[in-house]
Amino acid sequence: KLKDNPGFFRVHNSHIINIKEVKRMIKTDGGYAVMSDESNITISPKKKEEFFEMIGQRMV
Repeated sequence: KLKDNPGFFRVHNSHIINIKEVKRMIKTDGGYAVMSDESNITISPKKKEEFFEMIGQRMV
């Protein structure tokens, strides 16, 4: 279960990401995460605020 593993986050119905692999976050263009392999993963509008808040705490 995803809740049992805080290292992963469902950012969209189509995507679950490993938080450790997030290289940076982009809040423009709807919001997306740039991963360590340079791929861009779109963040669902419903998950955007929760994701940016959570990832921001981990990157501090």
